[in-house]
Amino acid sequence: METTVLVNANANASAHVHARSTARRSLFCSALFDSSQLPDRDYYFDEDKQENRDAYKKHVALMLTLALEDPTAAAPSDAAVQAATHVFDLEVQLAKAHLTKTESRDPVATYNKMPVADLNAASKNVFPFDAYLLGSTGKDSGALGDVNVRHTAALHQVAVVATTVEPAVLSAYLKWHAVTSCAGYLSKALVDENFHFYETVLSGTQELKPRWKRAMAFTESALGEALGQLYCAKHFDEDCKTRAFAVVESVRAALEERLREVDWMKSDETRQEALKKMSRFRIKLGYPNKWIDYSTLSIDTDKDNFLSMVFKSRAFDHAQDSKEMNAETDREKWVSPPVKYDTTNYRCTSRQE
Repeated sequence: METTVLVNANANASAHVHARSTARRSLFCSALFDSSQLPDRDYYFDEDKQENRDAYKKHVALMLTLALEDPTAAAPSDAAVQAATHVFDLEVQLAKAHLTKTESRDPVATYNKMPVADLNAASKNVFPFDAYLLGSTGKDSGALGDVNVRHTAALHQVAVVATTVEPAVLSAYLKWHAVTSCAGYLSKALVDENFHFYETVLSGTQELKPRWKRAMAFTESALGEALGQLYCAKHFDEDCKTRAFAVVESVRAALEERLREVDWMKSDETRQEALKKMSRFRIKLGYPNKWIDYSTLSIDTDKDNFLSMVFKSRAFDHAQDSKEMNAETDREKWVSPPVKYDTTNYRCTSRQE
């Protein structure tokens, strides 16, 4: 299966199942909107979002003050207020070229497959994507294959902004994104302010989860299958899995029998297609047949602080993602960790977890 490499216009890359060929995973280029920290494009322009925009600028200023100037500050500094204005104005320039939520759901408009060389041209050769992707993934343009750019106009806009913006503005923007990307793992003041804006102001959530729950959530995110392996060894071993699969197969057999007999399916061709589709369902139950190998994720609990562990976890996940770029789709891969109770249907690969 083919893997598409997905690159954000801020040059983040990730691998996704190819939209038109589930056989491979390809590099996917999503033009920069996840480098803007409001939920979507409309928040930058809709009249009814003005309070959110004002709150966002205050949030940026206070976060920059706490992270870079005074970790005990109750209010932002004048310099941080000015930096927040620069950040917001730059994000508005980028947002102008972005798709609306409705437009972003268009599978045709968001499918723009091209080689990496064309990706350089799409950014007006401002960004050497071939060199960046080689450094980021360890794969040259030939090994990466084609790239899907979700929105070429946004990529063009990034090139325009990058070549016209003042260095001080770009510096403020980059500092802000560095801070906010780690906000949930920093000091209590930063964690609380981050929660206040994103969860209380934008979502209405009033109470931050206890620290132990947040620590458990991160551990599950970083080491989901390692935890799952321990959990399943104690609570859902191979014998349990075999018996559970027997139940699932009996349900499948009953469904097959029903499909052969239902009278509302008049056409034999339709009936055969239904049976064919059912036979292709892949059931993934309990835990994966092949566990993730975490041996390259080295954590020193005596020397590494929490943020170092976060960075190492991110680097490990990125390395795993890079291996999948332009590679056959691993149909045995699990998206949800075994310790998470979940039922998911993946239409692109016809499997259920």
